Amino acid sequence: MNIITWNVRGLTDESKRLLKEHCSSFSPIILGLIEPKKVFRKVRQSYWNSLNMVHIHQNCRASKSSNIWVLAHPDVLATTVFSSDQSVIVDCIWQTYNFRVAVIHGANDQILRRRLWHDLLHFTSGNTVFIGDFNAVKGSNERISSRSPSRSSCLDFCAFIDDSQFIESPTEGIRFTWVLLIYGILLLPRRFRGSPLIILHMVKNSWTVAVNTRCPILCVMLKLKRLRYDIKAWNKDVFGNVDNSIGQFQNHLAVTQNQISETGYTDELFDEEIRLQAELNVALSRKNNFLQQKSRASWLQDGDRNTTFFHRMIKFKWRNTLITRLNIDGVDVYDPSIIEQHIIGHFSAFFMDDESPSTDPLEIEALIDVAVSDAQNNFLVSIPEESEIAAEVFGMDVNSAPGPDGFSVP
Repeated sequence: MNIITWNVRGLTDESKRLLKEHCSSFSPIILGLIEPKKVFRKVRQSYWNSLNMVHIHQNCRASKSSNIWVLAHPDVLATTVFSSDQSVIVDCIWQTYNFRVAVIHGANDQILRRRLWHDLLHFTSGNTVFIGDFNAVKGSNERISSRSPSRSSCLDFCAFIDDSQFIESPTEGIRFTWVLLIYGILLLPRRFRGSPLIILHMVKNSWTVAVNTRCPILCVMLKLKRLRYDIKAWNKDVFGNVDNSIGQFQNHLAVTQNQISETGYTDELFDEEIRLQAELNVALSRKNNFLQQKSRASWLQDGDRNTTFFHRMIKFKWRNTLITRLNIDGVDVYDPSIIEQHIIGHFSAFFMDDESPSTDPLEIEALIDVAVSDAQNNFLVSIPEESEIAAEVFGMDVNSAPGPDGFSVP
């Protein structure tokens, strides 16, 4: 029988993915989510179905959004017996077991936590489990900080444990699960988009190299083609494979956290854990931006990661461009092999006509209808001004998908 609670601090796409992995691995019968920072109804029911969970209760906090969600396995008969700003308590019946679960989110204020301890003492009888984020410790040995915890807060918490006669359950994994940086700031370079100076320097070096042609248009085309390959090489060398980077950071972080569990915290391991966690967040944001560009959803604004949405957009575009039916001689054909043979035969016959094409320019010109006037033609073939070129180049959307030449299009 497994019970999971998680102070998720915002139910984003990435946290939902991790939660799904945990539920798949441990198959909990009770799930408590703390600080989801989201309205419950905005989470699709299909997601809870994928976790094999049903909604039991969410607390109410007047004008504030709910900070505790409780869900249960469909086979669990759960009844809410108490709900407040800091706790939700449910009585559960599962198979032959009767038990009580209290999902806790202690307030940051010590006075408010005293009210929590007082309320919980009324529900300590029977088989009861208190689990969650208490925001309290029994002593300084349970906390890493430049400041010692409040002595009165520790005494309050210890008194509650003694009065309730509870036993602290053993734990697995790393001893300390999160870090709050108050007296130091960790700065990491934002390298996904790249520094403008570095990009301009790379473009300048590629563009100033001469090409072997005197035709201005051909010169521009060749330089653009060369620049495209230079940008692709730069992207590969600087960013590499996004998925591989995420996997490497996750593995390194797991190794560091295992060392912390075995040997205890040191300054070196502390700094390494913070650095790897920050690098992992950068890699996850990089993947999210990459999928956003690939899905061509340029209307989305910065916010939570939407990896699942972008994958759906990519698959939707692929399905729309897929030919699954073709009308051949008035008959709808669905067989892919027949459709393939018909398309090949059609274009083979079209481009392999036995008649020799005419090479007389006058005959060819006579087949072309006049679409523009002489004034319009002079405007079209005129050399564009530098201001026009600058307006077009700098008006391109940086997040738009590349065109046929490999560069972003407006």
